[in-house]
Amino acid sequence: MSDLFMLLCLSLSLTYIILYMIFKRPLLALFIFPVIMALGLFAKMMPTTGPSDVIIESVWLYIHLPFTILGTALFLFATISSIMYFVQEKQLKKKNFGFIFRRFPPLDVINSLTTSTLMTGFYFFSIGVFSGIIWMGYEHGRMGIFSPKMIFAIVTWFIFGTITYFKQFRGMTPRSTAYSTVAGFVSVVVTYIGVAIFLMG
Repeated sequence: MSDLFMLLCLSLSLTYIILYMIFKRPLLALFIFPVIMALGLFAKMMPTTGPSDVIIESVWLYIHLPFTILGTALFLFATISSIMYFVQEKQLKKKNFGFIFRRFPPLDVINSLTTSTLMTGFYFFSIGVFSGIIWMGYEHGRMGIFSPKMIFAIVTWFIFGTITYFKQFRGMTPRSTAYSTVAGFVSVVVTYIGVAIFLMG
């Protein structure tokens, strides 16, 4: 479990670097680095996986893990940019053009960041979930597919699939996208808690 969270920290760091190169918005670091530090500390408190506990040697596992974690990292960035959207929108409504307004990107840039991370995250997460279903089917049979771990992951995939569908094909507004993304990320948190409980027995 510790390795899982450390891999998530690494994915968040790499994703930040890529997003910084695309959007040139260093302010994201103020939001994401505390999250990385908190996850790192949490990983230190979790039990490590010993060599004898390595369950699988399957190519599906090596597809499932990185894609699922990268998808999660992108969902987290989409959630952070959604929160930034609410903050910036509040500054505009109050006509408060102070420090926060000047430092935050314009609303259209924030919406673009949310949309790109949300869509890309969903594609990565989809590959991770479906490779995970195949992996669990091979290793544990039908019961593995219906394990709590997979059920949590499929529910999360369905929620973000619904959000991306409405965003792409039904013209969801930036504000509705931000609300839906924040609400959807709750399912990600629940999924990781479910995985932690599953792995710890």
